[in-house]
Amino acid sequence: MRDLMLRQLERRFQPMRSQIFVPRMGWIKMIRELYQMSAEQLARAAGMSRVSISQFEKTEADKTIKLGNLYKIADALNCDLLYALVPRVPVEEYLKEHARKHAREMIMNIAKTMALEDQAVSDEELKRLYEDTLKDLVDNPKRIWRNN
Repeated sequence: MRDLMLRQLERRFQPMRSQIFVPRMGWIKMIRELYQMSAEQLARAAGMSRVSISQFEKTEADKTIKLGNLYKIADALNCDLLYALVPRVPVEEYLKEHARKHAREMIMNIAKTMALEDQAVSDEELKRLYEDTLKDLVDNPKRIWRNN
């Protein structure tokens, strides 16, 4: 089930990764200006004050606007607000990278402990242990995030 969901989401994420664009001034001000609408006119359409509109434009540009306010302004601008978290890289790639990092840390800790106890293991044994640990983490991603 997880694999199916992952494949479906990856198909949707892929085109979005290359199309992410946010205007420096923010969407509110850009759309308002495209409509050639004043802040006062938008304020009336949204049932707010002009000062609120100016504040929302500033907080959106600063990335501190509340999502509820953004939805309300979008509606007043006759826009749909699309909200998404789009992983920057494919989910499996991200998980594998973190699994490699976590496996490396685990094996280094084991090697240090064994050496301190005068039970050092060979590089070949450490490599085999790393590969087994990596496979286990990739197969069980929940374990990647433990103690991180």
